[in-house]
Amino acid sequence: MNPFLKRLSLCAALLALSLLWGKQSIAQLLQPATENHKTESAPVDPLGRENPNGTLFGFLEAVQAENYGKAALYLQMSPARRDAMGEKLATELKTVLDRAFVGSLRSISNNPDASGPSGVFSDRLKIGTLSADDTEVDVIMVRVNDANSGKIWLFSSDTLAKVPEIYDLVQPHQVESHLPQPLVKMQFLGMSLWLWLALLLAVPVAAGIGWLLMELFVYPRVLWRHYHKQPQLTTWRHMSAPVWLVVGTMVHRILVGYLRLPLLHRHYYYMTARVILIIAIAWLVLRLQARGRDRYIRRADGAGSSRLQHDDRPRRPWHRRPGDRLRRTENHRESLRRCIPARR
Repeated sequence: MNPFLKRLSLCAALLALSLLWGKQSIAQLLQPATENHKTESAPVDPLGRENPNGTLFGFLEAVQAENYGKAALYLQMSPARRDAMGEKLATELKTVLDRAFVGSLRSISNNPDASGPSGVFSDRLKIGTLSADDTEVDVIMVRVNDANSGKIWLFSSDTLAKVPEIYDLVQPHQVESHLPQPLVKMQFLGMSLWLWLALLLAVPVAAGIGWLLMELFVYPRVLWRHYHKQPQLTTWRHMSAPVWLVVGTMVHRILVGYLRLPLLHRHYYYMTARVILIIAIAWLVLRLQARGRDRYIRRADGAGSSRLQHDDRPRRPWHRRPGDRLRRTENHRESLRRCIPARR
């Protein structure tokens, strides 16, 4: 395949898939841009609490850096209560978000004037739920007026009041009690070392499971063709690598779901897995396109060669063509009539 056409097709496939899956994110990115001219004079919050998305990610980054005093500034609390219980409550909130949060971080609005599911603008916004055993608590953010930063979004006091209850219900990983404590306590980029090792170990496991699933799908067809003495599929050898990457990525994502990664790391992992899946699908589309192009060229070449064979086939000599024998017989009879006098 022409390298230029191959690169062009790859760019087109990646652009189409990115627009398809990132439509909502693009809309969210464009939405605040239309509001900037209205809020140019509004004060800027140094902690990024102008919208729910900034509040959530600012809090998660603060607790990951173990700056719990800064993390407490993202909570709706009085100054006296923040000084007394802010760091403890921030630690518990981070734990319950990592282990009990249900929701999508990509769907959290980055618009200061966030709207709920009904599309109505409000000063309260539900961003997800905390689920532990049979208890569910809505994670609510509220918009309040700050003397220095203007209108900012914070974790609501109603949600914070139920955090200790959920904190008592969430359980640590059962596997942690069977692992060496250095692997559990040692942190790397805000996550336990054993979780990093589990992520890496899941790669060959997912690849093996993906290969096994592909073999289970293909092997019956191979046996059927062998039994009926038909030629084996050659297209599958060209498609197997990108299909393997697609299946392996999906299996790895399922396996990682059982690890219960911290919320921020889980978000970044899902983004990475989504990019890999887009690349794998684009690779598969390119292989299908190249395979279809090759098949079309072979059919065109076959049709052209058969037409040439039909046009170039040897013609019979004029004395051997059909109908010549009849004409020669009639000419012979005419000659006989002229030579032999007619009987009176």
